[in-house]
Amino acid sequence: MGSGQGSRLTDYTLLAVIAVSVSTAPIFVLLSDAPGVAAATWRLIISAALMLTSWTLLERGKRPSRMAVPLSAVSGALLAIHFDAWMTSLYIIPVGVSTSIVDSYPALVILLGSRTLGEHYSARHLVGATLAMVGAMALSLADPGTTYLKGTALAALGMVAMAGYVVLGRSVRRSTGLATYTAIAYSSGALVSAAIALSLGVPLLGYGLRSWECFLALALVPMLGGHTVMNYLLARRSSLASSIAVLAEPVGSSLLAYAVLGQGLGAQQVALMAVVLLGVTMVVA
Repeated sequence: MGSGQGSRLTDYTLLAVIAVSVSTAPIFVLLSDAPGVAAATWRLIISAALMLTSWTLLERGKRPSRMAVPLSAVSGALLAIHFDAWMTSLYIIPVGVSTSIVDSYPALVILLGSRTLGEHYSARHLVGATLAMVGAMALSLADPGTTYLKGTALAALGMVAMAGYVVLGRSVRRSTGLATYTAIAYSSGALVSAAIALSLGVPLLGYGLRSWECFLALALVPMLGGHTVMNYLLARRSSLASSIAVLAEPVGSSLLAYAVLGQGLGAQQVALMAVVLLGVTMVVA
């Protein structure tokens, strides 16, 4: 097997790891019985501690570029907003709907990536992006209730923040080590999420054992196996190609939500989720 084939096989294997890892996140959030903002904050605090340790051991002597630190910090702030908004939406709308909306961000990645990183996309990518966005907007209107609209609005905010996080991560990772970038981004995200929790009056302490087990699981599985592996790939692949594995999250997390939580979906919601997935598939194929 040539080096190019070996490299592609490695990337595809890592993308599969990302897909499986991120699909568990909604389940751990809901099983924690903690507010979404609290779960997000502890996910980031634990992840930041792990990445700071990695930075100390692996990259402490490497000096990042002048812009790497502020850009990484902004990326982390966007990650905090993504987690806080999306995890809160999981308590309001079904897991499948929430993840379908938040994972439609490739449409925005195309726009941001082409303008800021010089990445080029075909007509198929543009059509797919449009489908994904239309499907996501239709999902947000699938139920006329104000509570449903609040949940979908939070998921949409999480989607916008995720797009910015991925594109900024790609920009930084082209010249900055993984441990350095993630240590800064996750630490910044932890601080921003903690500030949001305090401003909203969300308690960060006083949770039971199962909650803490879920916080740790969020950091070890979807964060380490999902986000950190994705951030590794951002140095090797385009912003879009590095994050394609999230395509599997709405399906994987919906199956887990049904199996673990008994949470089902209506026919209209399943159909619109399929539209979103079709659009994203066209974008990433």
